[in-house]
Amino acid sequence: VLKTMNPEKVGATTFALARHVGPDAKAETKAVVLSFAASYCEPCKKELRELKNLEAVFAKAGIVLAVVVIDLEPEGIRAMKEFAVDELALAYPVLSDRFGVLARRYRASTLPMTVVIDPRGTVTWTNAGFAADAVPKLVSALKIEEPRAPKRKRR
Repeated sequence: VLKTMNPEKVGATTFALARHVGPDAKAETKAVVLSFAASYCEPCKKELRELKNLEAVFAKAGIVLAVVVIDLEPEGIRAMKEFAVDELALAYPVLSDRFGVLARRYRASTLPMTVVIDPRGTVTWTNAGFAADAVPKLVSALKIEEPRAPKRKRR
């Protein structure tokens, strides 16, 4: 269980993975995506911007997305709150892993790190580091369709 950094946006002060996946899950969730990020990681910020564009797609598909901020120092935590909560205004939980518990559990040492967890609670896909095709690969792993940009009419 981790504290949310944006409780007013997500309607909860904490986030428990067991509520969404595993044998005692209370919600019907297709998958949970954890995106591990830190204030000192510029590629993390790029990935979070891309994930923001998928908020509605994930919600419609029953996929829970959560950002796990792994900064340990108050300045870093504050910087990530300013970026993810204030600037990007992310609609999904932004979590503070201040003691590195979740980061250690999922071995999130190379950032950004993305983990997909299925309804049974099994990790089915991971990606460490950022590449231009990282988010499209995530969408493919989740077996959902990314929205296409509308075609422009020719004049």
